[in-house]
Amino acid sequence: MYVMRGRMPVRIMAHYMHEKWMKPGVRWFGNLLMKPEPFSEAYFLEDAKKVREALKLPLVYVGGMVSKAGIEKVLGDGFEFVQIALALIHDPAFINKIKTGELSVSGCNHSNYCIAVMYSSKMACYQNEKDRSARWLKYLEG
Repeated sequence: MYVMRGRMPVRIMAHYMHEKWMKPGVRWFGNLLMKPEPFSEAYFLEDAKKVREALKLPLVYVGGMVSKAGIEKVLGDGFEFVQIALALIHDPAFINKIKTGELSVSGCNHSNYCIAVMYSSKMACYQNEKDRSARWLKYLEG
């Protein structure tokens, strides 16, 4: 779970899991298994550049892209593509807003709520949910 930078809301993740046997395990041991790693943009870049050099193939960079400057840095370091997930879940128009100059950095706060609810029928950014409860919001924002 090293990939999940930022806080991992394990109680919310357990709530949405379909397998009943996994719910208590994730609730009880999730924080032990998924230690919070501080978020930093392009957190795998140095390791990814080593792989890129060794393979000499077109590659997609994956690892926390949330700004125009970060995307340009990764592309400038020789990657042909970048994967952008959390920024797009937060704002599906993120790329268009970068192109027009309306934004240069995503408003995603890296709470990983969208990862926690991946077992539900929605893939959502809690920052955009109108019906989020005060208790969940307090939990997510620490």
